[in-house]
Amino acid sequence: AGGRDSPIHGGVAGVLAGAAGYSHAYACEAPSGQRWYHLTVTPLGGGWQGAVVAQADITAQRLAEADLRIAAIAFESPDGMMVTDAEGRILRVNQAFSSITGYSAEDVVGRSPSLLRSGRHDAAFYRAMWDQIARAGSWEGEILNRRKNGEVYPELLGITAVKDLGGNVSHYVASLTDITVSKAASDEIKNLAFYD
Repeated sequence: AGGRDSPIHGGVAGVLAGAAGYSHAYACEAPSGQRWYHLTVTPLGGGWQGAVVAQADITAQRLAEADLRIAAIAFESPDGMMVTDAEGRILRVNQAFSSITGYSAEDVVGRSPSLLRSGRHDAAFYRAMWDQIARAGSWEGEILNRRKNGEVYPELLGITAVKDLGGNVSHYVASLTDITVSKAASDEIKNLAFYD
């Protein structure tokens, strides 16, 4: 890692030649895969000739940044997305959620997703749904929810529990798709088949 063409050599040589300092992030191959490092070269003060070289492994930080970029892109999908804390308080929704439900982020953040309930499902339905999430970590199915304007609509809903390193649920992520159009088309096909 310290050959003549390396960032370490170039950084140290530049500082020894009078540069004020040097900072650089770079990647290199390791037996375990690509690793990222941050190099800082600082000249010694007080008239001393030399430099202090510090190198830090920033691979975990780079991977976390990549994960955040991927999550941000995925969160802005055409499906409605909602993230709650472990107690079920809404933390974040995407634009598709607002388009589907009519609720803005300001309308729902800090509130319970129960504000979407249509009243068409009984307590046993929700109990079975949450039992499935507790047992398997996720649930997916059709549900009737209510938009802000009061309209009841069919929705394909998926809920996934997110666990922290200790295995405790820290968040729930829900994805929702308005299936009004596909449901109406399916009903029309059934009607045509029945009456033809």
